[in-house]
Amino acid sequence: MKASGRYTKNSYTKINRFFDQPTTSIQDATFIRYNDTSTDLTYPSTKYSFLSNLGDGSSSTIFKGKNNDTGEIVIIKKIPKKEYWVKELQILKKMSDINSKRILKYVDFFENQKYSFIVTAYYPGFDLFQHIDLNTPYSERKGMAILVEMAKSIKICHDNKIIHLDIKCENYLVNGDVIFSESGELVGEIILIDFGHSEIYENDPVSKLKQGYSYGTSYYVCPEAYYYKMYSSKSDIWSLGVCMSMLLTGEFAYYGSKREYYQNCSDCNISLDKEISKGAYSLLENCLNPDPRLRPDIDTFIERAEKLL
Repeated sequence: MKASGRYTKNSYTKINRFFDQPTTSIQDATFIRYNDTSTDLTYPSTKYSFLSNLGDGSSSTIFKGKNNDTGEIVIIKKIPKKEYWVKELQILKKMSDINSKRILKYVDFFENQKYSFIVTAYYPGFDLFQHIDLNTPYSERKGMAILVEMAKSIKICHDNKIIHLDIKCENYLVNGDVIFSESGELVGEIILIDFGHSEIYENDPVSKLKQGYSYGTSYYVCPEAYYYKMYSSKSDIWSLGVCMSMLLTGEFAYYGSKREYYQNCSDCNISLDKEISKGAYSLLENCLNPDPRLRPDIDTFIERAEKLL
């Protein structure tokens, strides 16, 4: 993918003054702690069959499986007991109550002595990253249509006091054979998955960030997380801005190795090879503002993005 070339270019810039502030000047938001007291978590090992290994994550393995009672095809996420799976399980259960087609559907949970297994719905389409790897850059109208759908899934999270914290194109599935019809209309359902890094919060004021937690994927993670391990709902906006750059230009918005990349992020030194409209550039620049307090919230992003369709 074109974006990989961004990591190799040399571009040193000075870190923005925002990051020169002492970390103690930003207070912590209040976050909910997780205590699992349910008693119905274990099922007989014969309930599900493992059909194939779909891939390995940093702390889990993903399988395609089958419910032996119903024949339903499912996805089974296998997590070692040493990993912290309770939070992800509770978030998936919470999101399941919302029952949105834009959010990964929780199905079941079981465990044995060594592993926990989270069962979710199987979607027969493809992941968004695979698609954009072959098709970017999109026309601005098509790219913004995808971004609006991505943002609406984030809005569901934020409206229900959940920060995803790993927004990237790889964490969206397209449920369907195609994403656009022959006439150019968006027809594939775009579904947000992987809540392994997510957090539930009681309040999330713009001026207060949670500190001391590593999350997400390099080059999608916001600068305040890279420098100070701070995050808020505005972290998802930064990551959505990175996705926006990839969809509209086929490139990341910044150059460099990891250190150089985040120095450029901090200085808001955006460099694009493909020209985009003034409105799209303004929105991208706002999402990638190094000061999270100046990024738009998700409702504002959707409102501005829909005007660009």
